[in-house]
Amino acid sequence: MTIIFIRHGSEDQPDDPVLVGIHPDLSLMQGGVVKTFPSAFMQTDLMQVRERLKADDLSVCGLATFGCVNATVMCALCRSPLSSSSEMVMAQ
Repeated sequence: MTIIFIRHGSEDQPDDPVLVGIHPDLSLMQGGVVKTFPSAFMQTDLMQVRERLKADDLSVCGLATFGCVNATVMCALCRSPLSSSSEMVMAQ
């Protein structure tokens, strides 16, 4: 499984690793995408990264299911609809 780390970063939000960083235990993982909109696909290269890695499956997790996670999942569905063997599960 390939893991692509996404973090939110914007000019009006401090680049505080406690607020928007990746846990230090995962610091060996390189790369990732910095987003400035709720969806990780909007104005980022995430789709190209997925295509380059040939990542057909997508699992999304995050802090705010109702916000950024939902926006990212909805954009993923619009760009690549679910196949008949796909399933979508969202945590409560």
